[in-house]
Amino acid sequence: MRRFFAERVDRRAAHAVILQQIVAAIVRPTDLGFAYASDGLYDARESFRRRRGGCVSFAILVAAVAREYGVAVQFQEMDTAARWNRFEGFVASVRHTNLRLVDATHIYTVDLRPDLGRADDGSGSALVVPDRRAFAHFYSTAGFFRLVAGDTAGALRLMKLGTECDAKSCFVWANLGQLYARTGDLPQARDCLEQSLRLDRHGEMVLVCLVDVLRRQGGVENLKLAEKYERRAQAMRVRNPYYHFNLAVVAQDTGDWQAVERHVRQAMRLKDDEIMFHELLVEALRRLERTADAQRAEARLAALRERSVPVHR
Repeated sequence: MRRFFAERVDRRAAHAVILQQIVAAIVRPTDLGFAYASDGLYDARESFRRRRGGCVSFAILVAAVAREYGVAVQFQEMDTAARWNRFEGFVASVRHTNLRLVDATHIYTVDLRPDLGRADDGSGSALVVPDRRAFAHFYSTAGFFRLVAGDTAGALRLMKLGTECDAKSCFVWANLGQLYARTGDLPQARDCLEQSLRLDRHGEMVLVCLVDVLRRQGGVENLKLAEKYERRAQAMRVRNPYYHFNLAVVAQDTGDWQAVERHVRQAMRLKDDEIMFHELLVEALRRLERTADAQRAEARLAALRERSVPVHR
């Protein structure tokens, strides 16, 4: 790796230039030709060897090389506002990691998939996190993909590493708790999920999983507590536009386009500036053969896209 980058990066250049040269060497087809792979969770050496990886692997690779050249990049987590994806029957909240460099006059962001996060326009959508938090989420996410692949033991090992990296992340405890729940270790699942809630009492998916664990444990007190948590989860759901959007996506999978329209309009009543809501509404109206409504929705979508051009600084 040192030989590869020594031929392509000028160590004497300004830090912003060095960072640009590193990224160019990684992504340029005539050099490393790095390719995006959503489930590619690798460390810096393995990402370099494979020439592929997910956003966090790309960020770790760039950070490793940048710091070798004395460039003090930081990890950022983008506010993805509970965007959910489905992986082989699992539903997961998507997290997105990129890099940030601040100098005397500019803020630079390095992002393999900027479409997965929002531009850092000062609205607070990007959170700078210490290395231990970035690595904790890296291990926990890698564990999730091991679970999807059927490797429960491998998933458990990686998710435990996540909690060891950063025991103050609600995300890693939530993942570990859901793994224990899936394997039937209900006491461990409950401990992890309750720890996640102590760190973030608004964890909707954690509440849902904890309700299931308490009901499976049984007993009068556990069932009373499950009922309390279920009310909290339901109150969060109805206020969460992405919950309604997820219902629309489920309806889309079954071909129920009237339900798609109903759920996505409810999502838009709660949040009217999310492009993917408008995109799904246009698709639903087309499928329902409501041409005039679809055209009006397309016009609103075009206007929203025009206002949502990313800010680069």
